[in-house]
Amino acid sequence: MALEICVAVRKLPRHGLDFSGDQAQVVERARGGVSLIMADGQGNGEAARRTALLVANRCANLISEGARDGATARAVHDLLYAQRGGKVSATLTIVSADLEARALLVSQNGPDMVLVRRQGVVERLMCPYGPIGVDPSTKPFVHEFPLGEGTIIVALSDGVLAPDRWSGGSRVLDGIVGLVRSAAEQGAEQLAQAILDLSHGEAKGRARDDMTVGVFGICSGTDATARAFSLHLPA
Repeated sequence: MALEICVAVRKLPRHGLDFSGDQAQVVERARGGVSLIMADGQGNGEAARRTALLVANRCANLISEGARDGATARAVHDLLYAQRGGKVSATLTIVSADLEARALLVSQNGPDMVLVRRQGVVERLMCPYGPIGVDPSTKPFVHEFPLGEGTIIVALSDGVLAPDRWSGGSRVLDGIVGLVRSAAEQGAEQLAQAILDLSHGEAKGRARDDMTVGVFGICSGTDATARAFSLHLPA
């Protein structure tokens, strides 16, 4: 059976800022497949944006040239550590569909949350390692899953769950888990927007941190060879 990969990203900067310290890129893998890269630079505004761009761009280059996700995360950590003297950090999440290995891969550095829905069950992936760029011994935490229909992977920057931190509750997280549990695999764009709307609404439209939602869905497809890609940016 043919499978289709659906990827969507939604993001907002911190309220009152023009630039987001979160960056997201989608890149085709050298041996088949696609990767979603999400980086969150330390702090907010232009400085954080430059850090996140450095991380995301270098990851995209390495993956497109054939580097494995874990090796990519290590290399970009070494680069950031060397360039910024171990004084600037960034969280990094790479979600990949590796068509050669027929596997889904999630590589994490830092506390940003990843949720995985498989066979109707939503699992939260826990990363025991810190962000890249600070500790010279940092390495990525890598999860691997079979490339199967019905799987949804949702990556969230820490700003998405910020309303829960302010309130001391879990309303946003509980709401997101409910959305992921009931989502259709091919509705990646709708799910990403619904999650962003939920978090932004809980923040009463005044996000206190950059928000980024990345959704990776695997659903049944056709044998058509045409590929589709769309991008919407405010001008």
